[in-house]
Amino acid sequence: EKLVHISIPSTTLVPFADSLAAFDYLSLEMPDLVFIDFSDPAGGGFDLLQKIMSDPWLLHGGIIALCKDYGCSKKLEEMRGANIVVVLTYDDVDYHLAKVMEIIHRNRRILFQREIGADLVSAVSASYKLENDLVVAQCYANLICNFLCNTGRLDFDGRSNLNLALNEMLINAVEHGNCGVTFEEKSAWMAEGKSM
Repeated sequence: EKLVHISIPSTTLVPFADSLAAFDYLSLEMPDLVFIDFSDPAGGGFDLLQKIMSDPWLLHGGIIALCKDYGCSKKLEEMRGANIVVVLTYDDVDYHLAKVMEIIHRNRRILFQREIGADLVSAVSASYKLENDLVVAQCYANLICNFLCNTGRLDFDGRSNLNLALNEMLINAVEHGNCGVTFEEKSAWMAEGKSM
């Protein structure tokens, strides 16, 4: 329901009310990036994701997943094979979406890898400056793992395993390295029901 203004050159947002219309559009246009609201019961987000995952031509587009709560977010994190760039709760959108879109814009060459041209990129190197932001860490880990999977360097199991390891390393780097949070402090904070 919230309107977020993001200025990315040559980007057009095309909204759909249901998963059938969205899938028809995706099948014809094959956009590089898709926003799916997984908490909207009328939208059929999980149904749309299953259709995307069953179509080899659509597997390589990036997905920004929107969720009302962390329960929906956890369910998405457990799905294997989806090319999800980041999962944002509704509360995260105002603060994180502009950052995520900037990361995507700066890393277009590794995000948008269609199967036909995937072998054209033989070597890629990059450096990233990681903010003290766990959503940004998740976004970078997903981008790297999705690229490696989409270019045939990792299978789905390898992507899942590497993603878990990268996320853990990056989150630990932010929490314990950059911010100096000890294990005891983090445990006490989480025990109070607070989010990192």
